[in-house]
Amino acid sequence: NRAVSDTYANYHGLFVHDDWRITQTLTLNIGLRWDGTEPYIDRRGYQPYFRPGQRSVVFPRAPAGNLFPGDPGVPESDENRLNARPADPDRNNFAPRFGFAWNPLPKMVVRGAYGVFFSHATAQISAVAPEPWVRSTIINNPPTFSNPFGSAPPVDPNINESPTDFVFSEAPTVPVMDPGFQTGMIQTMNFGLERQLTSNMMVRAMYVGTIGQHLELGRELNAAVYAPGATTGNINARRPYPGIGSIRNVESAGRSWYHSMQLSATQRFARGISFQANYTFSKSIDDTSILISPANTSGPDPNNRRLNRGLSDFDATHTLVASGIWELPPATKTGPALLRHIVNGWQLNPIVTLQSGVPFTPFDSRDLALSGVGNGVRLMSNGDMELPTSRPRGEQIARYFNTTAFFLPPAGTYGVTGRNILRGPGEANVDFSVFKSFPIRETVRLQFRSEFFNLFNRPGFGNPVATFNSPNFGQITTAGPGRVLQFGLRLTY
Repeated sequence: NRAVSDTYANYHGLFVHDDWRITQTLTLNIGLRWDGTEPYIDRRGYQPYFRPGQRSVVFPRAPAGNLFPGDPGVPESDENRLNARPADPDRNNFAPRFGFAWNPLPKMVVRGAYGVFFSHATAQISAVAPEPWVRSTIINNPPTFSNPFGSAPPVDPNINESPTDFVFSEAPTVPVMDPGFQTGMIQTMNFGLERQLTSNMMVRAMYVGTIGQHLELGRELNAAVYAPGATTGNINARRPYPGIGSIRNVESAGRSWYHSMQLSATQRFARGISFQANYTFSKSIDDTSILISPANTSGPDPNNRRLNRGLSDFDATHTLVASGIWELPPATKTGPALLRHIVNGWQLNPIVTLQSGVPFTPFDSRDLALSGVGNGVRLMSNGDMELPTSRPRGEQIARYFNTTAFFLPPAGTYGVTGRNILRGPGEANVDFSVFKSFPIRETVRLQFRSEFFNLFNRPGFGNPVATFNSPNFGQITTAGPGRVLQFGLRLTY
């Protein structure tokens, strides 16, 4: 399909690493890595650029600022304007690594590590090539499937040959990458203590953190400016760069922070029992938790990224997961074989999960700012947004948070309430399984498995509807599955 971008990327990496045992109780791990990541390359040259005010010499009839492979001031391509890249490579990607393990006392280990890691740039800015290579149209509410264009002139399905005198549409969409794009960098660090309590039990306490810089996000560069008389019909006329519609810019301006305390206890299998319990107390903050390139992911106001900085979409303050295996001891070693087969060989396996709810953002999905960004607007607030979670379940389902605390912002503005300012219901779930083994021969065993997911049939509610212009605003309308029973047979030989 010639309308689809055909991309590839070159990747090179070098590293050096060494383990250095300083003493019998202290070991160091030191390394350095270089990552030669770079933005993808489009074999067909379907790569637009944006440089404000500059005119294209390759396509002279293109709107000002819209450039293409072969134009001055854009990344180099080959002589046929093929194999074009959206931005120049970022080669300064040196990633040091350091770690240590110290045994101050018998059965005790102190560990710590720090490392830098680099991500890969997005595979492509747009799956379908923009103008002048492909002219696309959006048909809303087609009259019929046999004649979707209705009275409008049909769209030529053939791929044009991109003549230099190509006539661009009134306001083409231009998906681009920032010319100063940098490779995303993640710093990870941890420090903790491990202690062996018995020959089979170990406990661990760790700090684990990450800091993200130059993370990829999408931002609208050509949002319409509000003015008296603004309507949805004159959005393109109010854009700062005339002749162009949406300019979706992939930038490396995102940041993230994650800090956590992680506790765990592990009992290795002994005397028919093993278990593991993990508890995490954490907080994660970022500018955006999603990347839908080249969509605007920096928030409703593309010129105020701080409005979108908040708790990560996946942030859960408390998480506890405990699981175990208990092989019941033989009830009898004598008696009839049938009796031994029935009362012996049982195994119980519980899994308990307790987790805080994840955050959500109240907003209005309409473009009340009349900016053409397409992310709706945030809201205004005049009171306490939360309601007690001790209320009866029915009241919480009908109105999980204080919906009367929110109201719409003035026309032409984006609202002031932040991202992920409220938190949804938590999770409390128990899965349980019972296994029964039947020895057939010395090396052959048949196991009957009965598994109970959500053993106590406790509803796991989803986040409430956060869309202000929805009739269900504030209501919980989704939930996870109820109790599920599963039975099976497993033959081991």
